[in-house]
Amino acid sequence: MKSKFPRLHLEIQQHRTNPVGLIRSSFRKNGKVCHSTHGRIRGLSLKQLRLIQAAFQGRVVPEGSPKAFEITSGREYGASAAGLALAKEPGLDRIIYSRNEPWVRCALALIVGRLVYAGSEPALSHVGNQSALWELCGLRGPIDVDRDCYA
Repeated sequence: MKSKFPRLHLEIQQHRTNPVGLIRSSFRKNGKVCHSTHGRIRGLSLKQLRLIQAAFQGRVVPEGSPKAFEITSGREYGASAAGLALAKEPGLDRIIYSRNEPWVRCALALIVGRLVYAGSEPALSHVGNQSALWELCGLRGPIDVDRDCYA
C-alpha cells in the first residue's frame, strides 16, 4: 500500500561556505527522477547535518531503546571483588603467609578463582580477559599459574 505522504530524506550540499541540509522527497515524472524541496536546515555543522541525515535513514537508535546500549568489551568485577572480600574477612591472606608477597596474592586468587569460576587452576590463567580477578590481587599481564603461583 502506497503512503500518501512522500518519503523524506536529507540532502547535504557543501558547495557554499557553510553546509546546508535540504529536506527533500524524490519521485519519478515521465521517467526522470525529480525532487521536491520541503525545507532547509542552516547554521549547523557538517557533523550535525550528517547525524540528522542518519536519523532520516533510520540509522539512529532512539534513546531508551534496548539497542541503544551495547557492551563492546568489559570484564567481570563483582564476583571476584566479593570473593576476595569474603576471603580476606577472616584473614585468609594472613593465614597463607604473614607478608603480602606476590605468591600469596596468587594463592588467594587461585582459591577465589576456584570458587567463582568452575574449572582447573591452569584455566584460571586465561580468565584475565573476562575477569578482574588477577588485577584485584595486584597481578598484571599474562598469568602463568605454574610460574607465578607454584614456583
